Amino acid sequence: MTAIVGAIIVVTIVALSIIVGILTSRTVEPVTNQTNRQVYYLGSSSNTDTILFQLEKGTSNIQRIESLAPLASIDSGSILIIDGNWIGNPNATLSKTAAAIKPLILNGTPVIIIDGSDVIISLAIEDENLSYISASGNSEVPSYGVCYNATTGLTSSFGSFIGGEYDSALKQTVASEYNWASDLIAGLSGHTPQNGS
Repeated sequence: MTAIVGAIIVVTIVALSIIVGILTSRTVEPVTNQTNRQVYYLGSSSNTDTILFQLEKGTSNIQRIESLAPLASIDSGSILIIDGNWIGNPNATLSKTAAAIKPLILNGTPVIIIDGSDVIISLAIEDENLSYISASGNSEVPSYGVCYNATTGLTSSFGSFIGGEYDSALKQTVASEYNWASDLIAGLSGHTPQNGS
């Protein structure tokens, strides 16, 4: 009887060790809400494939654009995500990009900068009476967003500073920002992005 109990204990310990090993070796994927919102992705960099892969978990309506001209046709029910590494190229200077996103911000389109600076958002709204809170932090993937509600006059903004391994932090940032913008469009309140403000 003691041998049987001992064997059961050994088998249980081995099984638990295997389960713990499997669980700790898996990378936890961030959750992206499935809303199928229209997303415009502006820019192109080494991050593009990872960002688009993560966005596809929440929507199949993604349109890639690599110039500022198509921004004029984006409506407030959409989300604009800008590749922060793309800003600053000769066709997307800070001033040109800020001027192009200003009407989007004022009509209520959530505008997000992934892996970049929030200078472009500040430039876009500097002449407006909007309460944008610029956040700062230490992160592999600094990201920022702003969404203005013309009906209430309120502005929602965030800074996302998720740490860790770069690819994982990038995926978590994209998921958090997409969920934040989707919730704002849906009129939901109380959603706070991970490490957001």
